[in-house]
Amino acid sequence: MHVVEALRRGAIERAVRHAADDRFDGDELRVHVTRHWYQRCYDTIVDEMVGARHPLAAITAGEDAEVARALATGEVRRLIGRDGIPLVTAHQTVMNDLDRRLAAGETGLVPPSIVEVRNHDGFKPLEQRVRAAWTSVDRTMRGEWLFLADALPLPDDSRWSRLSSEQQTRLVGHYLKTHRLELLGRDFDRPILQGDSADVARRMFNHRAPLVAEGAEPAAEARGAGFEPVESANRSIESSRGLTR
Repeated sequence: MHVVEALRRGAIERAVRHAADDRFDGDELRVHVTRHWYQRCYDTIVDEMVGARHPLAAITAGEDAEVARALATGEVRRLIGRDGIPLVTAHQTVMNDLDRRLAAGETGLVPPSIVEVRNHDGFKPLEQRVRAAWTSVDRTMRGEWLFLADALPLPDDSRWSRLSSEQQTRLVGHYLKTHRLELLGRDFDRPILQGDSADVARRMFNHRAPLVAEGAEPAAEARGAGFEPVESANRSIESSRGLTR
């Protein structure tokens, strides 16, 4: 674990060098968010290298997008919870209890029909359930259903088979929203963090301390000087996430 410890100590200094104080024309918020994003990526890869990464702790496209949004807008939201697990999913929805239980390996949480509808060729089981509900109601109720699903107009022949594919898709979507809401993700939109740029960026990633230039210089061993295994691992890590400038 000697190399891993050296990598973690060196991550702070590397993050500061990656986003120096004068980067982004001195925009402090963007500088500090970039530093902590670097450390987040770096630490995640180290955890993966030693088999210590939680299944839900992986960096996803959703987290990438949220960091990009913060850098573009200056609006910083907390992305990592106190337990080290991201608060945003790969689909930019809020990480919920169902996500966590599935990641922990629990089975029987999602009905088979819902599992199948998420597969490429598995739309039919859920469609059959919605079609049965459609058939059981009168024309007036069908019109109301189409209105709520934003799928008007109601055709003269209102049999399910006479609806357009877009109307059927909207009706199925409305069914999920009204009957199986717990299976639909809620868009990620946490409160915007306020305060000093360095501390806001720290809270964004649930890191212990801000990353500032003062005191960020690690021991020579952590920088890799005279310790080739560390420097070799550093090059591999930075290359794998595109962390080099």
